Amino acid sequence: MGHYDVIVVLGLEAQPQAPHTAGSHHGLTRIIRLAYAEHPCYVPLLKRAFELWRQLEVESGQDLLKETGCINMSPKSLPDSCFKGAQASAQLHGLTHEVLTPAELQGRCPGYAPPEDFQIILEPVGGVLCPERCIAAHLAGAAAAGAEVLYGAAVTRWGVEPGGQVSVQAGPDAQTHTADRLILAPGAWLPRLVPELKARRSLLTVERQVVGWFDIEGDASHFSPDSFPVAVLDDETGMFYAFPADAHGFKIGKMHHRRQVTEPDALDRAIVPEDEATLRVAVQRYFPGAAGRLNHAAACLFTNTPDEDFVIDVHPRHPQVIICSACSGHGFKFGSVIGEVLKDLALTGGTSLDIDFLRLSSLRKGQAARTGPMFDVIVVGAGGTMGSSALHHLAKSGVKVLGLEAQAEAPHSNGSHHGHTRVIRTAYVEHPSYLPLLGRAHQLWQELQQASGQVLLETTGCIYSSEGTLENSCTQHAIHVAGEHALEHRILAKAEAAKLFPGYRAFPEDAKFMYEPAAAVLQPEGCIRASLTLALSAGAELVCGAAVTGWRVDDQGTVHVHTSKGEYEGRKLILAPGAWLPKLVPELQSLLSVERQVVGWFEVLNGSADFDADRFPMFVMDDRDGVARHTTSLDEATLRRAVHKYFPGASGPLNHAAVCLYTNTPDEHFLVDQHPNHPQVILCSACSGQGFKFASVMGEVLKDLAASGATRHDIAFMRLDRKRPGHAQVLDSFQESAQGLQPSSRL
Repeated sequence: MGHYDVIVVLGLEAQPQAPHTAGSHHGLTRIIRLAYAEHPCYVPLLKRAFELWRQLEVESGQDLLKETGCINMSPKSLPDSCFKGAQASAQLHGLTHEVLTPAELQGRCPGYAPPEDFQIILEPVGGVLCPERCIAAHLAGAAAAGAEVLYGAAVTRWGVEPGGQVSVQAGPDAQTHTADRLILAPGAWLPRLVPELKARRSLLTVERQVVGWFDIEGDASHFSPDSFPVAVLDDETGMFYAFPADAHGFKIGKMHHRRQVTEPDALDRAIVPEDEATLRVAVQRYFPGAAGRLNHAAACLFTNTPDEDFVIDVHPRHPQVIICSACSGHGFKFGSVIGEVLKDLALTGGTSLDIDFLRLSSLRKGQAARTGPMFDVIVVGAGGTMGSSALHHLAKSGVKVLGLEAQAEAPHSNGSHHGHTRVIRTAYVEHPSYLPLLGRAHQLWQELQQASGQVLLETTGCIYSSEGTLENSCTQHAIHVAGEHALEHRILAKAEAAKLFPGYRAFPEDAKFMYEPAAAVLQPEGCIRASLTLALSAGAELVCGAAVTGWRVDDQGTVHVHTSKGEYEGRKLILAPGAWLPKLVPELQSLLSVERQVVGWFEVLNGSADFDADRFPMFVMDDRDGVARHTTSLDEATLRRAVHKYFPGASGPLNHAAVCLYTNTPDEHFLVDQHPNHPQVILCSACSGQGFKFASVMGEVLKDLAASGATRHDIAFMRLDRKRPGHAQVLDSFQESAQGLQPSSRL
């Protein structure tokens, strides 16, 4: 058992070496600046940090800090902007700075492309730190001064002995070390070592943060350290920070990225398209010469407090234990001076530097002073059909919105939206009120396609077919709807249909056809991905892998959503988790039924082109057993029977099959309404196998309901109080819940 004057626990969470890539310090570069908007007390700390970084350079013989200058820029209309904060800080502390026009900045630094309405401040002493080199230099200096460093020594417990000494167990063999003082500085792992902080989970939140390096397409010299000052900028979507080019390219990040709460050991390091899109929108807008290919990206951890200031203090019950963490994404530049502060606290219990605003007491005050929920709207099921559309519509309307998705990624294959294709048609027989919704849906899908630059729908037309008599067939209903609403259509005999579309030539001679040319095929995964990408670009936040375990509405009307990744607060809540809605709203269990649905892909024989998209309209049909083939759950044998009978040219081997979920109501119409007991909660589910085509407009409906409780669209036939079987009993269940039991509060 060893005894030390101080045990420092820093980055030893089972890491075999330091520096490492498991925490918050990797990534080649960090910004350092003086005109600090976050809190006036940071500036004296920063001045000392600059001195100590330069001192470390001399001691180590390493180049650790490159001064490039620092740009802070923001739109003039943005309140509490980084420009205004940096300017106020510079004036308060007498820091050298210069206010530039957009044209002046672009003339000096052509890598920048600031909009005309931006305000810009340049401070000359800002620059870039090399974090891995800095840590290596500190460790080398510590070792040279006699310190002992143990790697792979994860701390399993610590305690204060009766005599006041501190004991720490660490490493795979749980070796015990004792000391007079203990500094706990493990970053995101601090709540594990100080359970009091873990019990008060909202004090410390760990987020997944991503930075990306983009290839430079323009003049590389425009992004060199000699001509590109480090950048801090904010706009209506959030705050971004950018660096001169390094070995990987042009580096940029967004503060809090996508607001993905995580656990430190469960950090998802995989980079997905939504990560790139979050960063690319700023590169294209403000640094277009560096908007090339994403060359590299990395995920790290941000540990945040509610006020985004650090936590540095002695333990409330153990003055021999010092706590340091939660640098809220802006701590590295302070590393040199915080080390000095921690040394002072360990040796004397105090420090000459002002850190009162970083103490736990200040944090608690800040938490108590925080009023109002974190988000305007929270969308549950944001990675699915309706939720992704709602997230997009809310974000582009300027609402502060959070999306929660139980699955690890979005889009995913565990619900109802996978399978590459979905039908959208206009001759809709299910209910007359669907037709205006479909018209708006078509328009919104086209707008999404244009905004995303992706091909999301392809017009193929649709064939409605029935054998024998037309009476009460899908074809008869489609003809009636098309005629009543002046929709373009053609009624075809078998011979004419087979000539136009050879893939249909095997149909019986008595088959009747109606052709609707405006129908199209949607790409569901692409649509969801486009909605999420644009939502994130507009400022939405998305947390995947956040399974909802319960929700409640407090006395002030704030909605609290409990998830596997933490608790979130909002003014409004949209519950759109598809088949999982009855788990979150138990009153609906008797109304909603979930079915297993199977689709299959059969190989086309002899390479026939008869089934290509430009020659084969999608179809809706009846056959003599009265089964509508596009809606019923079918196994391979039943699917093959229909393919062999009607489309023998495509009756090859079953190449692929997929299972999904249909969530149904008794009348097979959607369920979209406010919660009867909580009007700030909106329910959406039970699309009964026909919902995806409506997702674009239903997102607009959900946005309207969240904003005002009403919508411009007619959805009376989708509401809970519609006069249909089962609905009266469900409304009674909600009334019983309001009177006593609250089954919707917890799972």
